[in-house]
Amino acid sequence: MTINAPAATFPPQVHLVTVDVLRAMRGISADAIQASVESGAMRFVWNISTGKRILEQRFWLKEIVNPASVARLALSEAIAIILGEHRSQWRGVEVAQLLMVSRPQIHRLRKCKALPGKVTGNTLWIQRAALEKFLTERWQKSL
Repeated sequence: MTINAPAATFPPQVHLVTVDVLRAMRGISADAIQASVESGAMRFVWNISTGKRILEQRFWLKEIVNPASVARLALSEAIAIILGEHRSQWRGVEVAQLLMVSRPQIHRLRKCKALPGKVTGNTLWIQRAALEKFLTERWQKSL
């Protein structure tokens, strides 16, 4: 049975998506997606898990929708586009939205020192440099 649905649209602040979103968009299995990652067909993939043996991948929506538009970009350029030009820090809840994770997951990443931040009042603040470092270190150039 085929379900006819309109093409997915995303708000402009959505940059990274989960494997489940990618599966739904492309209609392919998680194994096929993993094969694309391992072959290098998908370049901009990050593992944002707190454990070394767990894959919690995030895929760049721009690469999914229009691979040719990002084919020549370096990692630093991709990260600059994802983070935008003008932000120097983000609230923890904003980082959770960016990475498509829960707020507790952001605090777990902070606790394991993968994503450092500072709590002021009741708000976790994460600096741009910390996000850039996190995305650089978590980039899955090859598995």
